[in-house]
Amino acid sequence: MTARELAESRLFLQVEDVDLIQKAVGMLTAPEPWIADLGAGSGTTAAAVFEANPNAQIWTIDISQDNLHWAGAIVESMGKTERWVALNMDSVAAAEFLGDAMWDLVLIDTSHEYEHTKAELTAWLPRLNPGGLVWLHDYIGYDGVKRACDEFAEIGKLTAIEQSGLGILVRP
Repeated sequence: MTARELAESRLFLQVEDVDLIQKAVGMLTAPEPWIADLGAGSGTTAAAVFEANPNAQIWTIDISQDNLHWAGAIVESMGKTERWVALNMDSVAAAEFLGDAMWDLVLIDTSHEYEHTKAELTAWLPRLNPGGLVWLHDYIGYDGVKRACDEFAEIGKLTAIEQSGLGILVRP
């Protein structure tokens, strides 16, 4: 099943979200980009990334073991388990747990709450490689995500690149 088909059937992401994620992956210059996938959902995000770049290294982080299980099933069906790591923990704690690791793309689709989204941006932005990108899901429809993202933009820590579907693609 493709990421677009997963989006249409599972309804966690819109097809336009998948397209924007794949566009973001295509904008990365690293041949084997490191991608932090915060919030496993049904595995659609990981599928979108691997379709855009089969050489990506994805770390999916989620507090739900069930979500990680379903994402893992999608990754396994794509034959990409050697390029995928699952961490069953909070996304903010994971940033510290992973230490000095640097990332090319951070995909945020977790609690949708203002304080948590703000904490994620605070924790993950310093861990982006030069030219790195951040995609936030539910920028449209969840005031907490929009407020946190807009506040970072107001103080010059984020610049919007494109909004599509329910997501927004930004860069520091």
